[in-house]
Amino acid sequence: MVEMTTQDKLKFVLIILAAGTGWFVTPPQIDYVGIEFAGAYRMLLGGGAIALFAFYKKIPFPTLSFKNVMCFVISGMFLYSVNYLMIYKALTVLPSGICSLIMSAIIIPNALFGRLILKNPIKPQTIVGACISLVGLAILFPGNIFQLDLSTAKSIGFVVLIVGLLFSSFGTVMSSKFMKGGLNLYWTSALAMIMGGLINLCYGFYLHQEFFWSNSPIYLSLWIYISLFVTSVVFICYMQLVNKFGAANASYVWIISPMIALNISSFFEGMDWTPERVLGTLVILCGSLIALKRKKLAKTKPQLTS
Repeated sequence: MVEMTTQDKLKFVLIILAAGTGWFVTPPQIDYVGIEFAGAYRMLLGGGAIALFAFYKKIPFPTLSFKNVMCFVISGMFLYSVNYLMIYKALTVLPSGICSLIMSAIIIPNALFGRLILKNPIKPQTIVGACISLVGLAILFPGNIFQLDLSTAKSIGFVVLIVGLLFSSFGTVMSSKFMKGGLNLYWTSALAMIMGGLINLCYGFYLHQEFFWSNSPIYLSLWIYISLFVTSVVFICYMQLVNKFGAANASYVWIISPMIALNISSFFEGMDWTPERVLGTLVILCGSLIALKRKKLAKTKPQLTS
């Protein structure tokens, strides 16, 4: 059994607090520069910081062959570009805590895509957890899930967020596949982030015919916080925990962090704890915990999480 040191515990707490607060500080950035540019600037700075870390650690830079570049483009598009456009869109109409909770269910599609793409076996508890989480999502859906009324902004935001969740999961599994092919974790993530940022930057310019930027101290502080702290530092700490304890065990931080985000939504966004939200939250968390359950602490292959 791997021993958890005080430093490891501090990393767990750091990740949980950062991931929980990161959702809350995103909507204000969207207000300043818009969805496309908020995601682009975050990924460009975050990816650059991880690249500097890889350079500092003297990790060999990957060969820029056509195959490798396409790997960075695919990872960047699905894991750091299109998915964030959808997630940020949902954040404009849904409480940040609810978005965080729904995204915590990424372990479910991760298992399904892992089976389809990596041929990983699906454990019985994963199937049970997936079914329970789906029930929780149905409870949280604004209105009647069986009628699927997309005439309201919240309903559309909910559906867009689920699609973003699937894009994130697909990008995670594809990145795992690329790294199994020999690409380094840190350089792959850094270059994919930068690629995703450039894609969103170009898309934003295409839509608006200009670049949006703000010199407001509030925006700049939030941008630096979410790019360097939430994106870069947390990513590095998380991957260090993955390498020591395994992806399955380290993934518990993504189950706990929504509790921080939900409480922040309650205090600062005025989110009401309706009976449906309480029940849906408990059901989703229960399903995720069941899906993550392991008989013993074992090291597994690293997986990227957004």
